[in-house]
Amino acid sequence: MPRVSICIPNRNYERFLGAAIESALNQTEADIEVIVIDDQSTDDSVKVARSFTDPRVRVIALEKNIGLIANYNRCVAEARSPYVKLLCSDDLLHPRCVEELADALDRFPKAVIAFSDREMLFNDGSRKEMKSPLPGMTEIHAPEVIERSGLAFNIIGEPTTVMIRKDALGAIEFDRRYLQAPDWEYFMQALKVGPIVRVPEILSVFRWHESNASWWLKRNGTSVHDFLLLTEEIESVIASKYPPVSAYVVRRLRFFCLARAVDLVARNLARRDWNAVRRCGELGVRALSKLVRPWSAARPAPTDF
Repeated sequence: MPRVSICIPNRNYERFLGAAIESALNQTEADIEVIVIDDQSTDDSVKVARSFTDPRVRVIALEKNIGLIANYNRCVAEARSPYVKLLCSDDLLHPRCVEELADALDRFPKAVIAFSDREMLFNDGSRKEMKSPLPGMTEIHAPEVIERSGLAFNIIGEPTTVMIRKDALGAIEFDRRYLQAPDWEYFMQALKVGPIVRVPEILSVFRWHESNASWWLKRNGTSVHDFLLLTEEIESVIASKYPPVSAYVVRRLRFFCLARAVDLVARNLARRDWNAVRRCGELGVRALSKLVRPWSAARPAPTDF
């Protein structure tokens, strides 16, 4: 059994996939497997993946499209190692990434996730360091993450930033209702299970480009949708899947959602993107309606909207 499974979910990222696989194979940690799960790509992604003859590479071409979020879950399920390192197919790992994160999980046996700082790589080749405000190389528990983030900011990072302990988190899944923040919702579930640990080094690269999911989801208020859905789940009868969150934090997050929705309506009016205007307006109304009603910890589980 390899020490770490590096899992690469992919769909139509032929132009980036080869570099991602190379960065996975060029790790200082040699005891790895690399699993590429292709979600019905219509380009030559599968051909690119199968061009790697390294025996550590395993390529799974799905017969049916399942979507990115479900592919995250499939990646974790296919992993044969105790540690699972996600690597989005348009991102990159620094050579010491896997070794450093696995060593952190070894050092902190109660930690369910290890993560690092990262950098953003833009179309023009420029880079921006992204450092978490959380303390390094110590157990970090849910209250500190909630306090520092207000639940409104992912201060852990994108999926490429983390490594998970599979035996602790095997029963947790990424929720397909969350389109822009499935990782943040997943982390909230993980924090109910145990602490996390931050390696205070830049060990991964997150590409920001025009075909990146976060790029096109940002405009239409998807993050507002996801945060509102999270507040409704926290307030509902299924809140037991998350760490305790106060009514104050929930209310503050809804204020954030309302302000963000109003800002997006104005921006999309300037762009004449009427569909986005309508969507963001509906989200703003929903946020406002949640703010004016009394807090209740016994509401039924929410449906998507």
